[in-house]
Amino acid sequence: MTALVQWIAENESALSGIAAIIAIIAGIAVTLRYTWSRMPGKGLGNLKRPAFLSDWRNIALISM
Repeated sequence: MTALVQWIAENESALSGIAAIIAIIAGIAVTLRYTWSRMPGKGLGNLKRPAFLSDWRNIALISM
């Protein structure tokens, strides 16, 4: 456990950089999805979902 803590302390700047890159990528993905859904006549909102995905309970059961 001590070795792990020491490794994290020695590589803190690299781990922070990786976390920043992940946060940037996630932010871009959310922004693109939001923008795409607001485009008239386009977006994922106009797609018809299969009947088995129409209920959030079914999605929860599938994810288990």
